[in-house]
Amino acid sequence: ATSVDDHPEDAKLPLVLRAHRLMIRLREMDRILLNAQRQGRISFYMTCTGEEAIHMGAASALELNDQVFSQYREQGVLMWRGVFFEEIT
Repeated sequence: ATSVDDHPEDAKLPLVLRAHRLMIRLREMDRILLNAQRQGRISFYMTCTGEEAIHMGAASALELNDQVFSQYREQGVLMWRGVFFEEIT
């Protein structure tokens, strides 16, 4: 498993707690962006509700120098890598 030096508060957590924290953040991000889409503030968003653990499990098995070609519904991998909500949106 890898940790992200840019986010020391997450990197210090045990792997399972870090994954859980990020799954909750991902679910909340989905809720915010889906609401924004429904209000017409953004044109397109696909949620990943129910797939959060897949993201964290796969991302935690990768090294930081491994390439990731993410698509729709794979925001969790970016979060695991330390990308902030503001950068994703």
